[in-house]
Amino acid sequence: MSYDLTAISFFQFDNLVQNRIPFLFLHDGVDASALYALSTDRHHLEKWAFTVDFTQAPVDVKALIAEKGLPISVPVVLASKSGASLQAWAHEVERQGFMNVHAVDRSWDELMTEARQTR
Repeated sequence: MSYDLTAISFFQFDNLVQNRIPFLFLHDGVDASALYALSTDRHHLEKWAFTVDFTQAPVDVKALIAEKGLPISVPVVLASKSGASLQAWAHEVERQGFMNVHAVDRSWDELMTEARQTR
């Protein structure tokens, strides 16, 4: 069975950060410090972030949501610094009951290139 990711663009990602929208950010060590140098932006991003290993089985996202005190309707964003395939993780997160799952469908560096071009 083929699974299509719901890709997220830099504009959409930046909207979550700039407008202080709560979201769960699962990543494998991406560095957003150059992009979000402003302390309030960086703090908002770090507040909702969890570092995960995408080569391992997906984590219990409901437990992470509960830890942050967020509703199940919260957006979940997956991002990989290496551009690793996030399809299995996205599928599992949706299987856990989340309907608002998005992924950076390329490497984090490519998303940062998009960010520099739009700013």
